[in-house]
Amino acid sequence: MKIAIPNHQDRVAPVCGTCRNIPIFTRDETAQVVVAEQDRTAVSRQGRALRLKERGIDVLHSGATSCRVEDQINREGIGLVAWSA
Repeated sequence: MKIAIPNHQDRVAPVCGTCRNIPIFTRDETAQVVVAEQDRTAVSRQGRALRLKERGIDVLHSGATSCRVEDQINREGIGLVAWSA
């Protein structure tokens, strides 16, 4: 399973749509390991959910999420855990 957690100052970003980096973790029975980091500044706002899908993300944990971002995430079949801190 791959999990993406938008990052701001080493914490879950308070607003998903404005964060710059998203560490991507893989989880198995034994550990969680950072496997990559996505720089969102290189991708348009409309293409960000698709980029997560291309990276194989199963779940996105985030702080606040706009309805538009939530719709994009859902369209790509990615699970969303919003309002995390």
